[in-house]
Amino acid sequence: MVKPEFHDEIADIMGSSHTVQPPHTMETMAGPSSASEPLPAASGTANDQAQTSSEHNGGTKRKLKPTPTKERLEAKIDKLIEEQVAERETNKSQFQAMMAMFEQQHKERMLMMSGLMKAIGSKGKKRKTSAHSNSDDSS
Repeated sequence: MVKPEFHDEIADIMGSSHTVQPPHTMETMAGPSSASEPLPAASGTANDQAQTSSEHNGGTKRKLKPTPTKERLEAKIDKLIEEQVAERETNKSQFQAMMAMFEQQHKERMLMMSGLMKAIGSKGKKRKTSAHSNSDDSS
C-alpha cells in the first residue's frame, strides 16, 4: 500500500500522542480470563447469569438488564404514545391561545387604523371646505 504524502512526518509528530497511542487500554468484552476456560451455560435465571457475569468481570458486582419482554416493550411504546398525545394537546392549546392573541392584536390595529383614517379624512374635508369658502368670499 502506498503511503500518503507526509506520512512519515505526521507519524513522527502524532505517533507518541496519547490520542493516537493511548497509554492504557481496557478490554470491553466480558469473557473468561483464559481461552481454555469455557463460557457459562446460557440456561438459568437472571440472578444466576448476573452472578456468573460478575465472576467473569473480575469479581465486581454488575447486574445484567433483564431481557425485554413483549409486554414490557408494549408498555414502553404505550407510555411513549401517551406522552406524545399529551404533548400534542399541549402544543395545540398553546397554538390556539397564540392565534387568539394574534386575532385580538389584529383587531386592535385595524381599529386604530380606522380611527386614523377617519381623523385624516375629516381634516382633509375641513381644508377643502375652508379653501372653497375663502375663494367664494374673495370673489
